[in-house]
Amino acid sequence: MCDEETTALVCDNGSGLCKAGFAGDDAPRAVFPSIVGRPRHQAHRDTWHSWEKLALPPGLVQPWR
Repeated sequence: MCDEETTALVCDNGSGLCKAGFAGDDAPRAVFPSIVGRPRHQAHRDTWHSWEKLALPPGLVQPWR
C-alpha cells in the first residue's frame, strides 16, 4: 500500500485566502477566496464582509460545554 510517489497535501485555510498544494512544491497549486459566493440579488448587496459570514457573533470566545 505504501507508494514512494505519495506526497502530502497541504491546505492553508487563511482568513482571506485558501491555498492548497503538495508538500515540497514552491507555490500552491490552487488559491481562492476564503468566502465563496455572492448575494442572490446583486442589487441588494454590493459587498460582503468576512464577519457577516461567521456562524458566531463577534465577542469573547467561550469554552464549549
